[in-house]
Amino acid sequence: MMYDRMIVPLDGSQLAEQVLPYVHVVSEGLKCPITLVRVFDVPAMIEGVSGATIDRVANELRVDADRYLERVKGTLVDVGTDVSVVGK
Repeated sequence: MMYDRMIVPLDGSQLAEQVLPYVHVVSEGLKCPITLVRVFDVPAMIEGVSGATIDRVANELRVDADRYLERVKGTLVDVGTDVSVVGK
């Protein structure tokens, strides 16, 4: 069976990042690129908070997630892994 891509979900924790060395090794062995993903949740309704505030918070979380994924991507690219990120 051929694999086209490895998708690696991350939550921003050091625990989740412990998988990265293994992801690199498996990616090399399978000769497939890696896609890093970070999912975050903004509650749709927060009592007493306006929709504009929720949108601002969601945007800040998205920017933080993009920065985080780019940082993690850099660590993998530095060791020669083909990596992309989802969220930009």
